[in-house]
Amino acid sequence: MNQTETGELSHKPIHKRRPAKVLIPIMPDSDNETLFKLALWISQEMPVLFLGIVPVPEGQSLSTGTGKARALRQLINEAVDRIVLRAKARIRVSYNPWDEIRVVLARERSIN
Repeated sequence: MNQTETGELSHKPIHKRRPAKVLIPIMPDSDNETLFKLALWISQEMPVLFLGIVPVPEGQSLSTGTGKARALRQLINEAVDRIVLRAKARIRVSYNPWDEIRVVLARERSIN
């Protein structure tokens, strides 16, 4: 049994409800292996959403981040395959990485 928002117990199994997700930001040239290990641990309970963020300095074209974005997507896909976890990935190239994270959090209603 699971507790509902009103505090009542629900007999509806967790997997029947919309699954919650945990957002884990991934960036180029960071300690992503530690984050992948964390994702493996978390994914035993709920799906993970990897948000790959490629920061680009103001004044440069966002297209300058294309190569790093492609490499980041490949890194995430390989990690998901290697450690076998329930995860989705989104990649963003942005002048303001923290703003991009806020946008994704606002759009993904099931993120805890």
